[in-house]
Amino acid sequence: MNSVSQNPPDISAFTQSIPLLVKRLDECWGKYLAELKRTRREFANEHVHDLRVSIRSLMAVIELGSAVAHGKRLKKSQQMVKSQLDAFDELRDTQVQITLVDELPEYMAELVPYRAHLQKREKKLVARLKRKIKATSAGGLARQVARLRKVLLAKELPESASAILLVVDAAWSVVMQRQAAVRVDHLRSIHHLRLAFKKFRYMVENIYPLLPDPPEELRRQLHDYQAQMGRIQDAVVGAQMLTDFAAKSGMEFLAATTGFDAVQHSRVQVFVEAMKMINTFWRMAPGAKFPWQLNVFQ
Repeated sequence: MNSVSQNPPDISAFTQSIPLLVKRLDECWGKYLAELKRTRREFANEHVHDLRVSIRSLMAVIELGSAVAHGKRLKKSQQMVKSQLDAFDELRDTQVQITLVDELPEYMAELVPYRAHLQKREKKLVARLKRKIKATSAGGLARQVARLRKVLLAKELPESASAILLVVDAAWSVVMQRQAAVRVDHLRSIHHLRLAFKKFRYMVENIYPLLPDPPEELRRQLHDYQAQMGRIQDAVVGAQMLTDFAAKSGMEFLAATTGFDAVQHSRVQVFVEAMKMINTFWRMAPGAKFPWQLNVFQ
């Protein structure tokens, strides 16, 4: 990589930082309400997925806006949307494992009782979440979002530009710290990197129009990088869920366990080969140029 220039990057586009942040807040809020309504009407897997994505986008823009607004009270809104997201974790894991089992046809005969267990679990979780979603009120969160919007519109532009970049820089700093700590023999370290990277990625999605001439493929590569880590976590969770079911049921799944291990190993190898891409996603330090301005984006 070329040496990093300490000349500040061209951030002339950030003169529109507040209008964009407010626009993104409105868009994310509208998307969240639409997905919540759709999920209430039909609790389909794809609707749950889209609702989770809308919650993550809303969380990211609220965090960016809160940094500009310097409002501790706004942390309540982040906690509110985070609690909704967490409520779907068990269902999402269960549905992913059903898909993973179906992708291992050579072990299907052995996994029949396990798959039946997953389907029963999915049905129970869906029934519980349907009730929870129908009872969810967006009123309190709506007031929090309205308060943030009002504060943002009263802010000075120079301050907002600096604050927005610093929030993303801080998120990126955590990503790089966790990337440096990754060990392939300690998959928990990859999971920790994934959590930090996910937060960073959704922030970048929200401020993307403000970046100085970003490459067209940047957002796709951020998505793919995160997805590779997600596939590893799915395999890790799957192996643990199968182990737990085996212990509880008294059954043995020797061949299937070997299959899960092979899937996990393969996914880790794919990610290890792609890890070097991380240096092309964001600038190395506040005030530095972005990788694509240094011609290191590949």
